[in-house]
Amino acid sequence: MKIVKKRLWLIVLVSLLIVGVAIGLAGNKNEFGDIPQTEQAKSLIKTESAYEDLDELVRDAVIIVSGTIKDSSALDSTTIEYVLDVEQQFKGERTDESIHIYESYSDARYTIGKEYVFFLDRWEGGLYPAAVHTPIDEEHSLRIEQDMILHSYTFLEEDLQKRDFFEAIENSPSIHEPSPFEDSNNSSHMFLNNSISTLDELVEASDWIGRVIPTNIHIENKYFKNIGIKELESFKGTDSQNLEEVTTIYVPKTVELDKEYILFLTNHSGTYQVTTRDNSVVSKEESEEWQEILLMFQK
Repeated sequence: MKIVKKRLWLIVLVSLLIVGVAIGLAGNKNEFGDIPQTEQAKSLIKTESAYEDLDELVRDAVIIVSGTIKDSSALDSTTIEYVLDVEQQFKGERTDESIHIYESYSDARYTIGKEYVFFLDRWEGGLYPAAVHTPIDEEHSLRIEQDMILHSYTFLEEDLQKRDFFEAIENSPSIHEPSPFEDSNNSSHMFLNNSISTLDELVEASDWIGRVIPTNIHIENKYFKNIGIKELESFKGTDSQNLEEVTTIYVPKTVELDKEYILFLTNHSGTYQVTTRDNSVVSKEESEEWQEILLMFQK
């Protein structure tokens, strides 16, 4: 139960791609109202954590960073996407200058313009625009205010200086240990193919190619949709399964219902996803590209 609790929100986000677990319909910030901006009290009530000490936090984190929340928006109706400008990194593979952090609306603990320390899990893949980061301890935050660390952990000092906390992280015996969750994260990637530059390469790399009409949306967020389709014609693919029977087909957010497309898909253990971020979805309205593909398969 302890491990499940620590990693729950990353599992939910990855499940959205891997097994198609519905966590709500997507929309923009206006559709869901304002993102909660939580002001943390100067004096916090201490609460229990799944972690017993700082070394456990350091050990389990894939990434440890400090930085300032730059922006927040709705990923979907249950999940907030924060953009963090990274100012210092203590552990993990070097991150970008800005990273995306996700949490449930029900947690909503971070405020734009405020500085925090994050102990994070990390997953890459799918149609997310950047790596997915989630706090490993969903019930506690670490905010920096006037060089003090505001927190609710029982195992940390109440009057904790930022400098002392950073030194404790850097000197932790776990700082150079890989997270025990890193290998399990790597096993579930659904990477897009970013090396393709020609139509021939796209055809070669795809497991299924065909003409379809999207008939329904199972899941939708600001970046992608999981759709059901009517299969009109298959140019490449297995004869063992009709794509209309597949419950998980991930395509970009721009795909619309009841329009005709040619899709280039890769099979990830029964879950289908576009082969590339661009050029794997061709609308019938794109007449030149459409005809080029049809002519290729008529040869």
